[in-house]
Amino acid sequence: MKLYARAAGELGVDPWSPALWTGIERGLRMTAGAVPVWLVARWLSGWLRRCYGVYLVATGVGFAAVLAVIISAWS
Repeated sequence: MKLYARAAGELGVDPWSPALWTGIERGLRMTAGAVPVWLVARWLSGWLRRCYGVYLVATGVGFAAVLAVIISAWS
């Protein structure tokens, strides 16, 4: 956002316009990622309640693996 605000200032554009559109775009992107996860969780809710321990371990391992990939990509 700082980059957009700087560019808007240099071009003489109102900085609230890029801020508004960036907020809308981020909200749509987050919704597009969250809705499928919510639907799958809702579909699997009965199984997830019965196998909560396995689900919790799998989620933790998956999160750690994805975090490791992200950190290694930064290096």
